[in-house]
Amino acid sequence: MESQTELQAGRGVCQRGCGLRLSGEDMSSGQHCCVEALRTVTEALEERSTTLEHETRMQRLRWNRREQSLLAQVTALQTEAQLSALQHQRRLHHLSSDLLLPDNT
Repeated sequence: MESQTELQAGRGVCQRGCGLRLSGEDMSSGQHCCVEALRTVTEALEERSTTLEHETRMQRLRWNRREQSLLAQVTALQTEAQLSALQHQRRLHHLSSDLLLPDNT
């Protein structure tokens, strides 16, 4: 691995125009081709971009499914709470009507 001073001095970095870091093989052989090196870097970046886009789509799908699941749970809980409130209201109404009506026995 090149030290920071070597990179600052320009050793290990292409001086012909692309500015890419050179491998030990490229440095020793002097066979570095800027166009091919830049194509390789571009292909790697495009592949990484495609991978990240796919991961983003998959994560979005997971989040959407999770959101739908949570919304369904909230809806079920709201319905349960409403039914429970109605049952308690009926009981209260029944009990209050029993208290208000005189017993004719």
